[in-house]
Formats: sequence, C-alpha cells, structure tokens
Amino acid sequence: MLRLASLKKYGILVVVLALGVSIGIDIRNVPWAFGRVSSWLTGEAAAPEASAGASDEPARGLWNRFRPPDGGSIDPAAVQKLKSIGYLSGYSAAKRYENVTLYDPSASFNAPSLYTSGHAPEAFLIDMNGKVLHQWRYEYDRALPGHLGPSTPSGTQHWRFASVMPNGDLLAIFEGQGLIRLDRESKLLWSLPIGAHHRLAIAANGDIYVLTREIRQIDGVNSVDPILEDFITVVSPDGKVKSSISLLSAFANSSYRPVLDRMPPSGDLFHTNALQILDGSGSERNPAFAAGNILVSLPLLDAIAIVDPARELVVWSLSGQWRFQHTPHLLPDGNILMFDNRGAVERSRILEINALSQQIVWTYDGGDMHPFFTEFNGASQRLPNGNTLVTESENGRAFEVTASGHVTWEFYNPHRAGSRGDLIATLFEVQRMASDFPLDWTKPEPKPEHKVVQPQAGQQN
Repeated sequence: MLRLASLKKYGILVVVLALGVSIGIDIRNVPWAFGRVSSWLTGEAAAPEASAGASDEPARGLWNRFRPPDGGSIDPAAVQKLKSIGYLSGYSAAKRYENVTLYDPSASFNAPSLYTSGHAPEAFLIDMNGKVLHQWRYEYDRALPGHLGPSTPSGTQHWRFASVMPNGDLLAIFEGQGLIRLDRESKLLWSLPIGAHHRLAIAANGDIYVLTREIRQIDGVNSVDPILEDFITVVSPDGKVKSSISLLSAFANSSYRPVLDRMPPSGDLFHTNALQILDGSGSERNPAFAAGNILVSLPLLDAIAIVDPARELVVWSLSGQWRFQHTPHLLPDGNILMFDNRGAVERSRILEINALSQQIVWTYDGGDMHPFFTEFNGASQRLPNGNTLVTESENGRAFEVTASGHVTWEFYNPHRAGSRGDLIATLFEVQRMASDFPLDWTKPEPKPEHKVVQPQAGQQN
C-alpha cells in the first residue's frame, strides 16, 4: 500500500510538471501549486520558506545566495564546498556589504534596531551604526528538550521572531516549535512547547498574543489528509496558555466564509504570518477597526482579515492587489502598510492602501536601478518620522526609505558563510525601537568599589 501510494504521488507530480512545461509555466513560480505538491509529496506540512533554497544551505540554519548590488557573480564551487562540510567550519565573515553600509543621520529615524537571523537562535539590538548594544541567545535543545512541533527541523535552529521589552526581557519564537522568554542575561524564564510561528504581539495588560498551529484532521475540510490549523493563542506573562481562537472557525462562522474557497485542500491552509492588536485607530470610519480586534495576514489566500476575539469571528477581510503579503499593519490614519512579496513583476514592493477605498496611496519597489525581492519572509514598518523600514529577508538586507524614495540607512546581515561570503543568513525582520526605548540595562552594572575601612579605636578584636 505504501509503495502504491508513493507511485500515485510521484505520478501526479509528473503530470503537474508536464502540464506546466506544456503551457510554458514553471510551477515554482506558482507558490500555491508548488507548495501543495511538495508538501503532499514529502508528507510534511512544511512552511514554504522551510524548503526554499534548501540545496544551497549549510548544514544548519536558513541561508540564501547573496545578491550583490553591483551584480557580482557567485562561485558555485564555494557553495558545493560549503555543503560538504559542517556548519561551523563553513562559517566565515563577509568580505563586503556587511553591517551598516549607508547612514544619513539627518534624514533617518535614529533609534536602536532589533533583528533575528537564520544563522542561529539569537537576537541582536544594534545602534544606527550597526554596533551591537546587546545580544540574546538560547539553544532549542535546552529550551524545549525532546519536543518537536508541527514544523520542519530548521525551526529549531533559529528564532523566527523576537520582541524585546523595556526591561530587557525577550520573547522569541522557534518556528512551529515553541515560545520562550529570556531575561536580559539570556536566562530562561519559561518555555512553552506550542506550535508558535511567525509573530507575536504584547497587549497593554502584558498578555502575549501569538500565532500557533496544530496538525489536525477535520472531516469538513479534508477527510483523508491532515491540515495545519492556525490559531491566535493568548499567553499570560508567566507563560500559561489562557485561550485560543481557531482562524478556520472564525472564517467559517462569519459572513466572510467564501474566502475559504481559495484555500488549498490539505497541508498548510492559511500560513498565517502576521498579527496586530488594533488600538482603535480608524474605528470611527469602520467598527471592524475597534480597539482589541486583531489584524491577521493569510498569504496563501492573498488575504488579510480582522478578528473580533470576543466573538471569535472574522469581521472584515480584504484581498486583491498583492500576492503572498507579509506584515500588514493598520496605520493611525486608517491606511494599511504591507510588504507585497510577489505582486509586482520580478520584484517585491511596499504598499500603502486605503483600507476603505482600496486605493493604493503609496508604493515603493526600488525602481529599475534598485529593485528588491524576497519570495518568502520580508517586512515593512512605518516609522514615526514618516520613513519606512524595509527588510529584504532572503538577501539579508534592510533599509530605511523616505516617502520620496530616498534611502537613508542600509544594513546587510553580517552573518555569512562560504569561503567568499557567498551565502547570507536570512534576515527575518529588523524592527526599529522607539526613540525613548530604555537602554540603561544594556550597560554592564558597575562593580562595587572596594574600600579599605580602617577600624576605629575600640573596634579591634
């Protein structure tokens, strides 16, 4: 039976590939089709980015071929050599285009930045010049020993997302595996073996809202193959699960149920990759934007949605002008900013859209001289000065750009591999902190001054 099932899978794959070739389509450029076939074939409900570029990765971590801005070539022999040796022995510093390569203090929003990278379970807080102000690190086997959640093994090798608190505590996600909280000295405060993935947000009361997933079999969705069901899970500050909302049920029980007609029949249904706790901005224009509601992103459906957690219902949804989006964020003026991975031709772009009229208010794609592209991951953040911070994940690059398209700050991931730095670790997201973010805890505590005290008369023993 197993051999027959395998032949069936390979036969269908061959048919799909042949059909694509016959009509001139490379299914690798049709992400929903390629992801569905590859997941079915391997029997794994893996996230798309977990399999992207796998043949070019070192033994550990998440790496991509670096695309130099000057169009320099990559040495295939160096890549093959790297594949044949261990992770640490293949690790070397980049020779160029690393750390901060451009900085205009007069036009940038000057504040620290936090980033996570595909090279290791670490997070770094850096200043505008790229100097490391603080570093956190904690290995998966120490945090969640013996646990393996609904994800590929790469989820144990790095942190997909991290969030730093004013006191230096850090929340970090092992993709598909779990959530941990560290103090500023990287001491583990607690770990939670749930299928946490992609992103979290901290509410005003300290509760942690995190995306989670579970492998389920639901007859109404697929009576044969398992699916990945996504949830919004609320965790207390001390690491206890308080509640979970099924996004599948939130759609199915709402007036937006027809959106589900676009989801794949099995495997990863939504690949939910972002959430934002709304602060009430724009609620006078649309009650769906009420404070406490949650904006989520479902890239496999090219859709974004707002969930009312009290009713566990989707109360608003929008799609149509983007493909495989990341980090949609409702701005105070009611517009939505997002990283549009595949909505433009051969490049990614940043979109700012009027959520009510659906008109594009602002877009940036780098132009013909400086295009950027990342098939997976990617992020955008609107800064208080009106600039936008962009993370081009697969090329390990982040940059700050003005509304007129002037780049004021640029950063390349310094974590590289290969004898010539040909591979660059995925830069999941660079987050700019507030200008008044406290940094006193990043400085080493002063050692107590040792004083020799002379005993007074009559005190000697």
